[in-house]
Amino acid sequence: MSVKDYVVSIVFLWVNFCALAHDKGVVTSAEVVVLPEFWEQYSLSKYAIVNDKTLNFIAFQEALQGYYLLKNENKLTNSDYLTIIDYSKHSSEQRFYLIDMNTFSLVHKTYCSHV
Repeated sequence: MSVKDYVVSIVFLWVNFCALAHDKGVVTSAEVVVLPEFWEQYSLSKYAIVNDKTLNFIAFQEALQGYYLLKNENKLTNSDYLTIIDYSKHSSEQRFYLIDMNTFSLVHKTYCSHV
């Protein structure tokens, strides 16, 4: 296990612990929202690799967090890709992003709307 993988594992164990503690009434919601500084740095570095500033950083960060939480729980059938729909954008703008999680490269970007 690389240092990066170790750090990411610790971050998500911490997030899972905070969520569990919050559910049990031990931790306030404000404490759960605050992530360790290294999570901020990690997500910023991955966002820089994606290299598409039209993707809202907060949407990316929350999607990345959800991806790792699901991956740690073995709930992903395909962990090679992350799909993000950036709802901060209007449906007339390209807001669907497909990211390769092995390289953090943007594989596809297109329009997305709802019926």
